[in-house]
Amino acid sequence: MDEETADEDAESYDCDGCEVAAALAGLDPFNRRVWALYQQIVTRLAADLHAGSAVLERLTREMSADEFDDVWRRLVLLYNTIQPPPKRPGESGE
Repeated sequence: MDEETADEDAESYDCDGCEVAAALAGLDPFNRRVWALYQQIVTRLAADLHAGSAVLERLTREMSADEFDDVWRRLVLLYNTIQPPPKRPGESGE
C-alpha cells in the first residue's frame, strides 16, 4: 500500500499482513528499542525544530558509555540504510 492510500483510507491497512510489521516483530528487544529511538529522532517535528540532537541526548541520558556506543552504531546503520548519503558526481552505485 502506498503512503497516499494509507493516509486517505487508513482502515484498509492490514497490520497483520504488513511485511514491515512482521520484520519489526522479529527484532530482538535491543534492536526494537533502537528502532523506536530512531523513529523518535527522525520525526518531522524533530527535524523542523532542529531538535534531533536534543531528542537523542534526552532519550539516551541514562545509558552507559558502552550502551550508547552500541546504540549509536546501530542508529548510523539504520540512517545510512534508510536515507543513504547522496552520490557524488561521477560516483557509481555499483
